[in-house]
Amino acid sequence: MHEAAWPSIVIFTYRRHPLVRRIAEYYRGYEGELIVVDGSPEPIEGLRLPARGEYVHRPGMSGYSRIHDGIMRATAPTCALAADDDFQSPDCLRACAEVIESDPGVVCAAGTTVYFADGRRSVRDAVPDGAVERILAVPGDAPPLDRFRRTIACAPQVYFACIRTSAARKVSGFLADLPDEGGLVGEQLWTSLPALFGRTVLVPRMQMCRRIGLRDYSGYLQPFKRLDDLADWPHFGTYGRRLAMLARDAGLGADDADRVVASWREFAAATALGERARRAAQPSDAGSRIRRTARNLLQSAGVAVSPPAWRDRLERTICRGRAMRPVLRSRAYPWSDAAARAEFERIMAFDAHHAECA
Repeated sequence: MHEAAWPSIVIFTYRRHPLVRRIAEYYRGYEGELIVVDGSPEPIEGLRLPARGEYVHRPGMSGYSRIHDGIMRATAPTCALAADDDFQSPDCLRACAEVIESDPGVVCAAGTTVYFADGRRSVRDAVPDGAVERILAVPGDAPPLDRFRRTIACAPQVYFACIRTSAARKVSGFLADLPDEGGLVGEQLWTSLPALFGRTVLVPRMQMCRRIGLRDYSGYLQPFKRLDDLADWPHFGTYGRRLAMLARDAGLGADDADRVVASWREFAAATALGERARRAAQPSDAGSRIRRTARNLLQSAGVAVSPPAWRDRLERTICRGRAMRPVLRSRAYPWSDAAARAEFERIMAFDAHHAECA
């Protein structure tokens, strides 16, 4: 296996100084770069970083501009975004970097994400997320337009994956100065834009433990509620032009670049960003039966889904398409892997010890 450099980790944060101090402690022994870009009004006092750590204070800078700032500072061939309240396994990040650096056709690599709720840190309560496995359905020899279409259709979670730094700079530069509506539109696009530049692969290891939290998207959706079509959104033209430019930078012709924009528009409609999409998504009897079947499968699999909103999200994921197999496997994976179980328990012990910061 190719001996890769440790990926540069970029943490973007805002007004969460205790969490940044805690996550810096978690990465204390990390051998690669740890770059923290903080948009808070006041800088963090007393922050202790790893040997190759860097703290950048950018008061008032937008979230995606902070991400771009951090990625532009990365010197490793690969990098990974990191939230200030989640935990990524350094060993898995290194394994992802090895896959990327050993294959020029791979631009992004991700392991498995495991979710946990505050106060519920046992293996029994954890919720493995198998959605990223759907990226394996995208053929390796597919052209960039097909990769983009297939990736955006299955919406894999590669937002916090390990990514080739050159591609990450292009993606982050695309989003840096655009209106991001609280991060909702940018987060949708980030999961699919790397597909323009290469394949995304799954590394069969546990990469990240993410805390389940209720997030209210209602405010972010306000600009879209009155739209019949995403093209009616005031910023659609700006995003569309920039997206077409990015597609051409990836080697697509003008016609295919326009099709990339159309694919994004169709995906946004399918995710109910607009009144017409909501009217077209009225539940049918068949849809109700599918939801009941999905609920029964989740319960029989013993999947802990707390809070209740998480159960609803898992059900929607199943009903959306080809996500049945990962959910049925959730009882066995990743806990059939002793190393993954040990890593999860180590992270949970750290989280419990620093619970006052959560």
